[in-house]
Amino acid sequence: MHVAADVSLYRRIFLCLIALTFVTVFVAFVDLGPWNVLVALLIASTKALLVLLYFMGLRWADRLIRFGVVSAVVTVLILFAGVLNDDFHREIRRFQPVQEIRATLDDLRVRGLDGITGRSED
Repeated sequence: MHVAADVSLYRRIFLCLIALTFVTVFVAFVDLGPWNVLVALLIASTKALLVLLYFMGLRWADRLIRFGVVSAVVTVLILFAGVLNDDFHREIRRFQPVQEIRATLDDLRVRGLDGITGRSED
């Protein structure tokens, strides 16, 4: 069954999508720490839900089609949970710069080491 919605509804949804896009850009410049990924995923999910419901007609679709879409959304949520789990529990390692080692072959010979293998010449 196809139900034609009023054009003003589509305009409002379109304006909501534009507003959410601006919110996405604004939030990208705000440092929320580990919550940046979660906020970005929530905004993206909201935009996807609006597109699914109104522009793809899921709001007026049959139950079987809704079930298929809901199962796909649940799958995506499980994948999001994996991404967020990795993001929240990842250790941030800050490596110190390695000091440059300058040794000439003469320095190695003084210490009795072979210049190629680093083994003693004995």
